[in-house]
Amino acid sequence: MNQFLLIVCLFFVSSANVIFAQSKDVVLFDFEEGELSQWVWRGDNFLVSGHPVHVDDIAGWARGPVGFIGNYYLETGHNEGRHTNNPKGLLVSPKFKITRDYLNFYLAGELHPNVRVYLEVEGQIVKEAFGNNFYDLFLRGWNVKKYYNKEARFAVEVNSNTRSLLRLDHIFLSDIAPPDHNDWVTIEDRERSSIAAPGEFEIIVSNDQLTDGDWLIERASIVYGPDNKWHLFGQVLEASNVWEVRQPGKIIHAVSDSLTQGWTYSGVAMAADEKFGESFLIDPYVVVEGNYFYMFYVGSGQLWSGWYEGPEGSVNPWHLGNSGDFGPNSMFVARSLDGQSWERVGTADSRRPGRIFTEKPFGLTPYVRRINDEWIMYYASATDETVFSKHSIGYRSSTDLINWSKRKHALIDWSESDELESKLFGRHKPASPWPEHSFFTNPVVFERNGLWHMWAGPIDNSNLSRYHCLRIYIGNDPFNFEDHSTAKNVNKRVFVDGGGKPIQDQQGNWYIYHTNSMSGGVWVAPLFWND
Repeated sequence: MNQFLLIVCLFFVSSANVIFAQSKDVVLFDFEEGELSQWVWRGDNFLVSGHPVHVDDIAGWARGPVGFIGNYYLETGHNEGRHTNNPKGLLVSPKFKITRDYLNFYLAGELHPNVRVYLEVEGQIVKEAFGNNFYDLFLRGWNVKKYYNKEARFAVEVNSNTRSLLRLDHIFLSDIAPPDHNDWVTIEDRERSSIAAPGEFEIIVSNDQLTDGDWLIERASIVYGPDNKWHLFGQVLEASNVWEVRQPGKIIHAVSDSLTQGWTYSGVAMAADEKFGESFLIDPYVVVEGNYFYMFYVGSGQLWSGWYEGPEGSVNPWHLGNSGDFGPNSMFVARSLDGQSWERVGTADSRRPGRIFTEKPFGLTPYVRRINDEWIMYYASATDETVFSKHSIGYRSSTDLINWSKRKHALIDWSESDELESKLFGRHKPASPWPEHSFFTNPVVFERNGLWHMWAGPIDNSNLSRYHCLRIYIGNDPFNFEDHSTAKNVNKRVFVDGGGKPIQDQQGNWYIYHTNSMSGGVWVAPLFWND
């Protein structure tokens, strides 16, 4: 009997040791040698300096990341700490055997469908992940239980034909899952807001679907139509001339039964037309009233042509414009029954059908919603007629979506000269007056839990990406967010903007969508809250 008990005890001790041994993480690749021994390049080497980056290398970078493990990590590009036009290439790891439930890694970067990491098992790509617009490295991973004991490779792909960024470190097998998407908002770091955060983005309409031209979707607006379908309207730019902001605009149209999948491209819905006084067509935003779609867009004026230190009006040879040149901009509205055929219906100027008002020095990025019995348009503006004044989020009201009131201000940019505001916003800079790429823009206003939220940005003019991140302002009055002490997580990122907006589906679930000229299309992610 004693011998039997001894055998049983030894069996359980042995089994416990096996279980314990299997619970240990297996580090596959940590890059701590500073080289990529046994990794294979296919195509060009897209890494900074051609090898893993050392912590000492990034010490002088203005935008060096945190979150990597040890002294080395991988970073794409040849422009230290920033996105850049990378050579095309594929970096493939040596083979390894999957012996744990999860394959985890630390990842950061910008969204593009061809800038990613992926897992290859028996010659097939079975998992992929994108940077998700996080710039500090963050623990990510995949459930790989179904591939247990199979041989695999880990790969890093960069093939975007545009500026992009990816950071990677510490690839390891583990029986512990990475943080669930629901938990991302609660993980404190120097970047993410602790109020709201996107889950994993998935692309819904890619630039490759745009069969009418070699175009990039720059901004988008998504709305649920009177036909009980989702409709996407996107401003596009010519891929060959993406930095020419004055190019005549086109708005493409896509349709789906679902917000998150199954989108079909329907072609060009609208184009800038000189006979209506339109010199371009940018910043579309669409709402539904009755059986009609109403599209608001900026259709004429002087667009930004660069800034530099110098007297207003002096010629800037690089940007071919004048310092401070901007506007006035005209806002237009068009109406459609199907989202494809549009009639310009604004009546503010008989010479320019469709125009509803003109704003100086600029009026950009409209966002329209109903509050009580009126329609309210929030948009990027300024407190007086020069770009060197304080930038603001202005608003106007309407009962019919065609005739609009005079402008008022819902939120005015903060001032470095104000001691309390400077303390609140820390090292960040106000958008005004006139730093590069930093208009006070992209307002989103909605009610949640009995409080009004305004998301507006950018954080400052030194973001890693040229596209802006938003602050969250919360208050009781949708027309007055000017007390900057109500700003929440002011130095944290909500997401990288490119016309992206939070949106609810028909069941009330929150999502956020994102696009810009470098993201390869339009992306959607669930939006999680911690309020």
